[in-house]
Amino acid sequence: MTPGEIVKKALSYSVRVISITDHDTTDGVLPAIESARGRPLEVVPGIELSTEDEEREIHILGYYISCDAPGLQRKLAGIRDKRVSRAEEILVKLKRLGISMEIDQVRQIAGSAGSLGRPHIARALIQFGYADSVPDAFKNYLGREAPAFVPKHRLLPVEAIQMVRGAGGIPVLAHPAVSGADAMVPAFVEAGLMGIEAFYPEHSPLMAAHYVALAKRYHLLITGGSDYHGENVKNPVNMGGISFPVEYFKQLREAHQLMGG
Repeated sequence: MTPGEIVKKALSYSVRVISITDHDTTDGVLPAIESARGRPLEVVPGIELSTEDEEREIHILGYYISCDAPGLQRKLAGIRDKRVSRAEEILVKLKRLGISMEIDQVRQIAGSAGSLGRPHIARALIQFGYADSVPDAFKNYLGREAPAFVPKHRLLPVEAIQMVRGAGGIPVLAHPAVSGADAMVPAFVEAGLMGIEAFYPEHSPLMAAHYVALAKRYHLLITGGSDYHGENVKNPVNMGGISFPVEYFKQLREAHQLMGG
């Protein structure tokens, strides 16, 4: 979806605050802010960075980032270049399986997305009749155990935290129950982590309470979100399907203001 479409959908659901947190690009942020201008919707500038340690994949959210921070944009450009290289390697593996697609065809499907990823290749597989759905494409071709899987460039969690802080943003550990990184929280805090995403579609109420308590133990901010990726995706969720106490958002905004934002 375009940033304008996301803003329109958020307004139709009476969502009060959204953040555009695309993976490894900020291209959608300013268009969303412009689309929401004069509307009852606050758009928080954001990003999501995919990282890995020795055992697991960990995502770091960055809220209230300065999108024009030159250091951030240089690093993001490098990450996006590596994403293209990964996509090309996946296409080579698919060709060995008898599936011929070109990188330009995947780019066309990605449209305005600033960063290529496996979901775009999955949609190409569907378009050309090699898969029935995104989950089907991941199961048969693109998932970790599938024949066309290619590991991504490894960005360390601490590096991502420092990237967000360097851009004046607030780094937050995304969907921690999914990554299973609880034991890493003290090290992340030492590196500059400022928040934990406690409220998330795959977090049960018990999990959410656990992460609220964990955040409070380390004096971290508490965030939440639907992780909305559109309709035709691997695990669709409802925009605005996650709500949480407004004081948590106010604390996030106040922290940004205290940082000089």
